[in-house]
Amino acid sequence: DDLPSHGSLPPGVSRADVASKMLQVFRKHQIAQVYGFINGSNFQGSTWQVANDWRAAGYPLGNHTWSHPNLSRTDLKEFLANIDKNDELLSKPEYRPEQKWFRYPFLREGETLEKRNGVRAHLATIEYKIAQVTIDFEDWAW
Repeated sequence: DDLPSHGSLPPGVSRADVASKMLQVFRKHQIAQVYGFINGSNFQGSTWQVANDWRAAGYPLGNHTWSHPNLSRTDLKEFLANIDKNDELLSKPEYRPEQKWFRYPFLREGETLEKRNGVRAHLATIEYKIAQVTIDFEDWAW
């Protein structure tokens, strides 16, 4: 989530170092499908290496919006444009996944049915599936 960056780094550690260690663990444990959900606005300079390494290791990238806006605090039209801008990045041949997945920032689908349904309809139009997420100790029951 939030590739290529989220939070601060320890001294002397780069975003590429973090991604490299994650990819090593995935390979070691033979984890086949791990989507890295990206925010395109965070890619700059050396952070492109994170996306390149992720794809080179055979793992797909998913859409997490361009700038990670909270749908509950964002106009629907603006939110959809944010999805589309990130989709442009993911449409590049080197980043294009076989299956397009979208993950809501903050796991929020909006505070109104209009927003929820509007995003869902838009995602269907551009052929995205929604990555369902839970973050509770009762995940096993879900």
